[in-house]
Amino acid sequence: ICYGPHKARHLRRERQQMLKVEYQFECGCEACLDRGAHTRFGCTCGGELIAAGGGQELRCSLCRQGYDPNQQVDKEQCALESLNRAIRAIESIHPGRRIKSAVQELNLACEDLCAVLYRGSVVLTRWLDRAAQSLHSAGEDDAAAALVQLATVGVQLQFGEHAVEVGHERAKLAQLVRVGKQAGAAAGDAYRIFRLSYGPGRAWEICSDLYRLGSLVQKPGESCR
Repeated sequence: ICYGPHKARHLRRERQQMLKVEYQFECGCEACLDRGAHTRFGCTCGGELIAAGGGQELRCSLCRQGYDPNQQVDKEQCALESLNRAIRAIESIHPGRRIKSAVQELNLACEDLCAVLYRGSVVLTRWLDRAAQSLHSAGEDDAAAALVQLATVGVQLQFGEHAVEVGHERAKLAQLVRVGKQAGAAAGDAYRIFRLSYGPGRAWEICSDLYRLGSLVQKPGESCR
């Protein structure tokens, strides 16, 4: 069995239950034998922290540096509290008022969270997306686009670079940037990913709004304007 990106979409016990119900066997592949030594935390080198020593220590999957799990939890909690405050500050500011300091606070909190969590952590990508949504609602699309780009890296690590989840992140970026080479590249990536998964017709239905916005400058089957 090849799970592809589906390994990241279901918990181990959920996958095994579905296989048992649908195909009447208990899977013993690498993904199903992995009993959760992975954590949401990351190392400064970019590696993922793995639980070791019966959970008393975290060790980097790349450089093997050790970390205290309690300290990592404290750092995560501090960063999340700062990020929550920044999101609430942005959402409470009336339209038209200067929010530069609130945006700076939010970006710093995101940096702190990125420093403690693994780049491919679901927790990190969800918080980055939530922060980007608050910035977009406040009209700060450039700042939101920067966070969507960070989230996209995590989604690629979770699901693979051609997964539909990555396509949705690329479409978000195109909607935020709207025009220019960056928007065109993001929209084109989104269309190609959706075409692989859904076929050209459905892919075009999803991406048609990007064409109207000007992000997708070439309609499939047409020459460039």
